[in-house]
Amino acid sequence: MVVKMKIYCNTGDPRLDEMSEQIIRSCAEMLGEIPDDIRFVISCRLEDGKTGEPMILLEDGAPTHSCLSPNCRILKRPYSIKELENTVRILLAAVVGESEKESEPAAEKGQEILPLFDGRRVTFGDITASLTKREAAVFAVLYENKGSAVSREVLCERVWGGETNTNLCDVYVCRLRTALEPVFGKGFLVNIRTEGYMMI
Repeated sequence: MVVKMKIYCNTGDPRLDEMSEQIIRSCAEMLGEIPDDIRFVISCRLEDGKTGEPMILLEDGAPTHSCLSPNCRILKRPYSIKELENTVRILLAAVVGESEKESEPAAEKGQEILPLFDGRRVTFGDITASLTKREAAVFAVLYENKGSAVSREVLCERVWGGETNTNLCDVYVCRLRTALEPVFGKGFLVNIRTEGYMMI
């Protein structure tokens, strides 16, 4: 299958750009039909991407950008080939899901390709992450409120039955990031200042 999608890599390293393009094409071929008009961007600059385009934003240190678009992920350099491949696969799977929804009858629109959560494990494609009981409880609250900020107080009430030690939330959110970044990619769970946490 020939993938006609436009690929724009601007990592600052020509060899890395070439490797990144090969990874994107390989993942696209595995996933099947990718819309020809899609442009996939890997760059150090947020302005290189446009709203709705799948984009990986590279960071050398602490994140200076916030990717609030579901089609954007942040990778901190140096990153592994596997990490890049997983992130590309997740973003392209979302693109395929959007194109399938556009071709469905109106009554079926709104259905979304989502990770599977069985209470203790999160699976997306061929990637699975296992959670502890408490991690799963925190994930469940954030996941059911995906796209909306959840305060530490609400998390405490829902997970710990009203305990007010909000440091627990910070600890378990940190654990979730570590456990689930291979599934969702970096930047899937963001801190919203004064409001709490939001899963993108």
